[in-house]
Amino acid sequence: MGKPRLKKYETWSKDRLYKAAIDRVMNQAWTQSDAAVEYGISRQHLSGRIQKEREKRAGRVAEAKQQAAVGPLGINETRRIGTFTDFCDHYLQNWMCPDCGVHHETPGFHHEIAEAVTGDYRRVLINMPPYHSKSTLVTVWHTVYDICRDPNLRTLLVSKSLPFARTFMHSISEMLQNHDLYGDGPNPIVDWGPFKADGQSKWSSEQIYVSGRTTAEKDPTVAALGVGQQIYGRRADIIKFDDVATLDNQRNPDRVAGMLEWFDKEALSRIGKRGRAVWIGTRVNPGDVYSSLASRAGYKLLRYPCIMDDETEATLWPEHFPYDQALIHRSEMRPADFQLIYQQVDIPGVGASFTQDIIDLCKDTSRVRGQFDPAWRLFAGLDPAGGNKGSGYTAFTLVGIDAATGKRYLVDS
Repeated sequence: MGKPRLKKYETWSKDRLYKAAIDRVMNQAWTQSDAAVEYGISRQHLSGRIQKEREKRAGRVAEAKQQAAVGPLGINETRRIGTFTDFCDHYLQNWMCPDCGVHHETPGFHHEIAEAVTGDYRRVLINMPPYHSKSTLVTVWHTVYDICRDPNLRTLLVSKSLPFARTFMHSISEMLQNHDLYGDGPNPIVDWGPFKADGQSKWSSEQIYVSGRTTAEKDPTVAALGVGQQIYGRRADIIKFDDVATLDNQRNPDRVAGMLEWFDKEALSRIGKRGRAVWIGTRVNPGDVYSSLASRAGYKLLRYPCIMDDETEATLWPEHFPYDQALIHRSEMRPADFQLIYQQVDIPGVGASFTQDIIDLCKDTSRVRGQFDPAWRLFAGLDPAGGNKGSGYTAFTLVGIDAATGKRYLVDS
């Protein structure tokens, strides 16, 4: 057996420990010895499980290749293509990171996101810092994976604006047509295509219709639109909202409420009761749409901070976005903004009508909380919380009014 495991792993089950260790070895380049020591498990047993996992992955790839040669699919039949992670590891194994110039192994948090967007979740909300490939993974790669898996699926892509949504459509179209992207490596166009028949004209910057569909649905395979845009008769199986929140459209509560209303009444009505919706984006304000969505029942929520631990200088994706890079961005922003955008932490009071500076100027340091002049007239207000889980908190405020001067004083809150 390995050494006694660290205190933070004491409550973990054996399966969870081995699953985490296997991920470290197969996806994060750890040695089996280091992983066994980290999680306090048997090196020998870990080796056996890793071997089984490798055989399982190899079997999925072989099965996918065999299925590719079977022929036309039946109606509503999906291809046995393997998991989304297997698809990325197999077909994108030689792709280079444009920022780092190297190929990154799939990081652990990408595995978690992949599980969420392919799992049995009707609504998924993912908040994470910039520069962590959220759009590439979910909006582009997962859409291509879905098309390879089942050409009958229909996807709506929604972004902050139509021009921005078109950039995702361009990337998807390239992955479905351009053989040069894959070089001499495995090629999904060869294995699962062709996706665009010769002379087919139903491909544009806003919608595509792939070949091989066996349903009579008239809706495009993938369609792109800007948030708030009117949707004309389109239906979809999945809708992806990618970075729909901006400083401008989240500037005040009315705009936030308007976007939420568009989500609920316009966009989500297009996927029906069996459809799925995924939001992925970076926080912009404490009261933005993501904060409202996160409080809804039945939503799968994933939030990732950029800096995991300042003391050890650990970051979410150290190979791609190391600690020194995070420090640069932290030095360029207000602390509260960095905490929200990069750490997914709301700072109380940020974005309020009265800023902390204004409140500090009004503070009467000669009084303590609860102290008041007997000549004042006191007024109390109580806002009770509801009985639901997301109802918030009961709020109480006691205000004193000096009738002679008209000045108002906060006595307690």
